[in-house]
Amino acid sequence: MRTIILYWQHYLAALIGVAGFASAFPVYRNTAAHLPIATGFFWFTLFALITAFCYPRDATQAFAPGASLMQRWRRFYPCAPWTEWRDSLRRGGWMLLAVTCAAHLGHFIFLLSALRSRQTAAVITVIVIQQLHSVIVPIASYYVLGDTCKQWPAYFVGTLITVTGVFIYKWKGFAGAPVVFMDEVFVLTIASTICKDVGLLARAQYRRKYDVDALDAMRSTQLVTAIVGLIWVCAAGDFTVPSFIALVGLAYLGIVPTAASGILIGRAQDIIGIPATSSIGALRPLLLIPLGWLPIHALRAPNIELLGLLHYAGIIISLIGLCVVFRIAQPMPVAPSARPHGTR
Repeated sequence: MRTIILYWQHYLAALIGVAGFASAFPVYRNTAAHLPIATGFFWFTLFALITAFCYPRDATQAFAPGASLMQRWRRFYPCAPWTEWRDSLRRGGWMLLAVTCAAHLGHFIFLLSALRSRQTAAVITVIVIQQLHSVIVPIASYYVLGDTCKQWPAYFVGTLITVTGVFIYKWKGFAGAPVVFMDEVFVLTIASTICKDVGLLARAQYRRKYDVDALDAMRSTQLVTAIVGLIWVCAAGDFTVPSFIALVGLAYLGIVPTAASGILIGRAQDIIGIPATSSIGALRPLLLIPLGWLPIHALRAPNIELLGLLHYAGIIISLIGLCVVFRIAQPMPVAPSARPHGTR
C-alpha cells in the first residue's frame, strides 16, 4: 500500500510540475516577450536561482514551530549533499554537468526566441512541436539510462491521442491566419526540444551515476545559467529593470515553471521513471488554458490569443489522452541497474 501511495504522490508531483511549466509559455508571451532576450533571460534565471537556493529539502521540518534558526538553515543546506556534489565533480561528473548546463542554456535561448516571434499563435505552435519530447524521451531513456516500461503501447497511444488533440487545436489557426509548419518558430522549437532532451538525459545520467539529489542538480545548473545570463546581458548592453508587469511575469517564470517545477519533476523521475514523467508532460496543452491564461488575466496583460470551437475540441481530445495514460498504463519502475543508490 505504501508503494502505491508513493507512486501516486510522485505522479501528482510530476503533474503539478508539468502544470507549472505549461503556464510559462503564455505568461512569457504576454508579459515579457517585448524585452530583449538577454534581459528576459537574465531576470528569470536570477529568480530561478534564488528559488532553487531557498527551496527546502524538508519543508515539514524546515518550517516546524520551535525549530532554531540553525536547525532551519541545515534543512535548507545540509553539509552532506554539498560534499557529494563536490566529490561528483572530482570523479568526472563535471563533464555531464557541463553538457546539462549547455543544453539547459540552449533550450531556453531557442525557446524564448520562438516565443518572441510575431507569428500568430506562436505559443500553440511551440506547444505542438514540443510534444515530440514525450515520444523521443521514453525511447532514448530506454537505450541510454535503462528505464523500462510495463505498458509501452498504452503510453504511446495516450501520447499519440494527446498530440492529435493538439494538432486539431492548432489546425484552426487564429484570426483566419493560415497554418504553416515549416517556419522560424518550427525550427527554433525543434532546436529547443533537442536541447531539452539532451539536457534531461545528461542530468539523469549525472544524478544516477554520482547519486546527486534533484535539488543539488537544479542548484548547480541554475547557478551556471544565471552567471551566463549576467555576462550576456552586460555584454549586450541590455541590463535594465523591466516594468512592473514584466518583472512580475519574469519572477513567476523563474519561481514556478523553472525552479519549483524542475525540482518536482526531477524527484518524480527517481520513483516513476523518465518515460512516465515524459508521458505526463504530453498533457501540457490540456493544462495550458486553465493554468496558463489565468496568470495573464490576473496581470491584465494585452494581446491574449482567444480560442475557438476547434481549439476546445482539441483540448477535449487531449483529455482523452490523459485518461489513457492514467487509466490503462501501469507504473513504470526505473530499471534496477539505473536506480540511484538510496533514492531520495
